Amino acid sequence: MNQDPLVAPVGALARAFEPLHAEDSLQRAVSLVRGSALPLIPVSIQGRYIGVISERVLARALAEGKSPETVLETLVVEAPTISAGASGAEALRRFAEGIDLLVVLDSQGASVGILAPSELYPRVIPRPVPAMVGGMATPFGVYLTSGSVSGGVSKWALMGTGAFLISLMLLGDILTYYASAYLPEAEWAYRVMDAAPIAFFLIALRLAPLSGIHAAEHKVVHALERGELLTPEVVGRMPRVHPRCGTNIAVAATLFLTIFSLPWAPDQEVRLMVALLVTLFFWKWAGSAVQWAITTSPPNRKQLESGIRAAEDLLDNYAKSRQAHASPFVRIANSGILHVTLGSLLVVGLAHYLNAIFKGPFPW
Repeated sequence: MNQDPLVAPVGALARAFEPLHAEDSLQRAVSLVRGSALPLIPVSIQGRYIGVISERVLARALAEGKSPETVLETLVVEAPTISAGASGAEALRRFAEGIDLLVVLDSQGASVGILAPSELYPRVIPRPVPAMVGGMATPFGVYLTSGSVSGGVSKWALMGTGAFLISLMLLGDILTYYASAYLPEAEWAYRVMDAAPIAFFLIALRLAPLSGIHAAEHKVVHALERGELLTPEVVGRMPRVHPRCGTNIAVAATLFLTIFSLPWAPDQEVRLMVALLVTLFFWKWAGSAVQWAITTSPPNRKQLESGIRAAEDLLDNYAKSRQAHASPFVRIANSGILHVTLGSLLVVGLAHYLNAIFKGPFPW
């Protein structure tokens, strides 16, 4: 277990640096400060600390027209220091007084590093994270995959997604069929019946728990890609719209086919060009809008925890896996699309069978 930084000596926490010497030139200081992650570098004479060169010093030297050959000893300024044996808690008290950085000195007066407030936070050992993570929402929880490995609910749970989505579509058809008996034989009624199954599907999908699980999947993928903490509080703050969501592809296809198929222009080539241009410029915006309004909803804590369990499972499996790059077959198998399709086909087959047995009116 790592030692608590507030208890550890600051000499063990300080960041190392390439030293500057009193006889060095201003030009060398500029080069080192420019390449440093910190805005100052200690300067020493025969190993003993005498001050620092900082960005503010460099700005003043430039304003005063100092030559690049200027010796650093004439430019150094004082900076707050702390003993290498002092604790992190003592350094924190100094930072609380408004100090940004501390130069750490050993017992001989030599600078051994620079301490910033960020060094007082506990160090988290990073775990390997896949370059790209995809996933799906299922009625049983979140499923995630890197292509080579997966995590979360079983792949067979994905069959539930396919079964659920196709069931909503079929139920919309059934309700529309029986509702049509109460509508007059008019043009507007036919248009309503054409749109009703789609409207039912979209509304039911938005109200179903699956939309919250879908949002949890997006949020945890965002957290993984940002290297964030996998806690409900942090994951819950992530966006619930994701640019790689399959909703975007479905919306793009729908947008293109709708514009191209409607007889708003007699020339087919004109419709094709307009459909391509509109889809090209608006599919991402439209896909994000559909994600926000329909295919996702604010997840509850249980749904977020399902996403976090899937992420933890994925990271564990990814760390154990020796297969960095998966074959196309493995990627397709892990994508879950085959299982979703299978679940859909099973429900369609069952619906067709029941319709035939009971001599139903539906063309399944």
